[in-house]
Amino acid sequence: MNESADRLLVNWLTEGPDRASPEAVERAMAATRRASQRPAWAIPERWLPMQLTMRSAFVPSGPSRLLLIAAVGLLALALAASVAFIASRPRLPPPYGLASNGSIVVGVGKELWLMDADGGRSHRLDIGLGTAIGPVFSPDGTKFAFMSRPATATNSVMFVANADGTGARALTSGLPIVTPDLAGITWSPNGSTIVFNSMDKGLNRLYSVGVDGSGLRPISDRSADRRYPAWSPDGRWLAYRMDPANPVDSDAYLAISRPDGTGERRLLKWPTGDASFSGSQWAGDSNRITYFRSEGTMGHVVGVVGLDGTQAILSRPTEDAANPAVSPDGHHVAYGMYSGAAVVDLDDPSSRIEIPSGLAECGALWAPDATALASPSGVSAVGTI
Repeated sequence: MNESADRLLVNWLTEGPDRASPEAVERAMAATRRASQRPAWAIPERWLPMQLTMRSAFVPSGPSRLLLIAAVGLLALALAASVAFIASRPRLPPPYGLASNGSIVVGVGKELWLMDADGGRSHRLDIGLGTAIGPVFSPDGTKFAFMSRPATATNSVMFVANADGTGARALTSGLPIVTPDLAGITWSPNGSTIVFNSMDKGLNRLYSVGVDGSGLRPISDRSADRRYPAWSPDGRWLAYRMDPANPVDSDAYLAISRPDGTGERRLLKWPTGDASFSGSQWAGDSNRITYFRSEGTMGHVVGVVGLDGTQAILSRPTEDAANPAVSPDGHHVAYGMYSGAAVVDLDDPSSRIEIPSGLAECGALWAPDATALASPSGVSAVGTI
């Protein structure tokens, strides 16, 4: 297997199958189905973390930490040619991304590291309560949110810090957040509010909090498990996975609601028990949502659905496609598949580029000008799209 698939399995086995979420297990299994066997000499001793992985099985130190820092620096170099576009182009809320000055914040094990856009300097950000995971930048790149907890604790607190790591402050000290490393953090387009999911008596609920720490409140009830929210670029909608608490309804849904939780609608449904509808992303027009779901013996498919429920499958049969990443201009989607990755035009799915590598297997990072891709799963990059 390749590095990202190996890491998913190692972390899952270390954490314990009895404690890992079904969605995390399904992601690990999906990665193994897409990954080909590699010779032992080609497997590094450490891997780059990413938001879609589970809790790390180690905290690197000494020479291993230096190797990781060097690897992250390579990723930064891959992006350096593109970050100059940040200041001049509109930004959409990404699952992870760049600071307004082009700097990069990444999670390494259970620590956050800040590096320059050219990879020339990097240092650990000693912020939070001990461990720090899942940094997500605000749409304008001036701040990032992350989850933190003491090393021996199980409950987390959400923090917000400036893009350079300064000014870190807790937003949710009054709410013990219970969530896996895939924390489901999403920013409002104007950067004033954050929505996230946290467990409440066995069910995930959606919560909203102002970036100044005000207005912390649940925006969904306990009638269903709701998680992995994504805010639409126009600010009008939240998309998320929904699993009804009603034992008669065993399906999972891709649902939307207003940011205050009202006006909920179910757009798609699929039998529950896997990672379907997790990590969905909006197209730039705020009228369509990209998603992936299971598809029997085909593994997984990537599709797009409109707010009226009309859907189209973007991936091809037998690709075992997953983890769509919408480009910053909102017109293309990259996704991982069994034999590598693909970039598809959302308006014309027949227009596509195939990339014969592991790029996008566990998520991809678009350059701000939407012309290049980099992958945190393998420190690799692809040139002009």
